[in-house]
Amino acid sequence: VDYFQGGSAGGGKPSPILEPEHASFFIVRAASQRDLAMSTVRTEWFVQRRHAERMNTAYHNGRKVMIFFMVSDSDHIQGAALMT
Repeated sequence: VDYFQGGSAGGGKPSPILEPEHASFFIVRAASQRDLAMSTVRTEWFVQRRHAERMNTAYHNGRKVMIFFMVSDSDHIQGAALMT
């Protein structure tokens, strides 16, 4: 997924496709690297109902929803997805 679009309008610098005023950003943490790997293989991520409701509400209200995936004991983003 190309997260940036460049061009002369942006002065030749990449500009983000997801403008904060039109998007919602979420961080989802897996308990372990094993859980992250299982979610990736299964192509599904399990989140608490209240978090899923917030993501769905933002999406159904026309906002772009960007999700960052992490492992709880890590300070690194393991992946990202744009909700479609």
